[in-house]
Amino acid sequence: MKKTFKTVLILFLSLHSCNEPETTVTDIVRMDGSIERRIEMRGVNAKFNIPDVQVPYDSTWSIRDSLEINKNGDTIRVRRAVKNFSNAEELNNYYSSDSSLNKSTVRRVEFRKKFRWFDTHYNFSEIVEKRINHGYPVASFMPDDELKWFYLPEAEKTRLLIGPDSLRYKVLDDSVKSHQEIWMWRSLISEWINTFNKLTEGKGIKGNTKEKEAILYSMVRDNMNDFDSLWSQGVILKKLTGEKEAIEFKEEADSAMRVIEDLLGQRFSNYSVRIVMPGKQVSSNSMLKDSTGFPLWQVKSEFFLTEPYIMKAESIVYNIWAWLITATFIILFAGAIIFPVKKQKPAI
Repeated sequence: MKKTFKTVLILFLSLHSCNEPETTVTDIVRMDGSIERRIEMRGVNAKFNIPDVQVPYDSTWSIRDSLEINKNGDTIRVRRAVKNFSNAEELNNYYSSDSSLNKSTVRRVEFRKKFRWFDTHYNFSEIVEKRINHGYPVASFMPDDELKWFYLPEAEKTRLLIGPDSLRYKVLDDSVKSHQEIWMWRSLISEWINTFNKLTEGKGIKGNTKEKEAILYSMVRDNMNDFDSLWSQGVILKKLTGEKEAIEFKEEADSAMRVIEDLLGQRFSNYSVRIVMPGKQVSSNSMLKDSTGFPLWQVKSEFFLTEPYIMKAESIVYNIWAWLITATFIILFAGAIIFPVKKQKPAI
């Protein structure tokens, strides 16, 4: 049976729910733009083979294996891998030859620094490119408090859901899940309509595509259990295009669905990213910090479904030499004003 919106979305959710081995990537950024990347992988039955891990590494890395006891008393396998990259471009080139489990996901880093005499500002970003082109920003479907909860790491959510304010957070969690489902459906439908129109050179769906999108979403919402049957019978397509076009473009409609299936069917396994900046860290867009105060992000497929997921941090390094030069100049200048050099009178 051909897949429809319901089955494609279920496929997407099922393929993006694993996070084994539990992986944390640490990018240690230096003032010259070089990056030391550390990958820590851990799990009871974890496999550390390259096709099974979330972030690429190879035999050129410094690798150390160990056994540890976790808080539940289980013996877990741990692998730590370290490699130095001379700059962001070298790390991006390494990403381009990715052979890990998440190789279908486009990832890159950016590094910038700005000299300001008394200090130098450093910016570093880890970016995961969006998966579909015609979806909607999740912020369009959630208020700020829900958006913060959406991006909050799962461990932190669990802690709050069993804490003293559990009832409040349970209501918030339910609301986020409801709005998240609407956002996913609307984005998936928008992507299908744009793909279908492209395959039919714009002849398939005539009129206001936003109105058609709303009609299709209503049909999905109101006929969830019967949607596959209605699709296979052509009822859905007739509602969107008209009876003649539904027959003429049936194959294109199914092809558009297969395109989306290929996009969403790419496997992805979650992991975390930590960024350590040079000097004093002044800002980041992270919702969480680790035990040492460095920003920590969770990378999940929902975060980059419809827009790039950007993890960024900024730091500042004070240029002591600039302060010393400036202070010396001020002292000399002030001294020249206060104690001017007297000119000697010529001898008579």
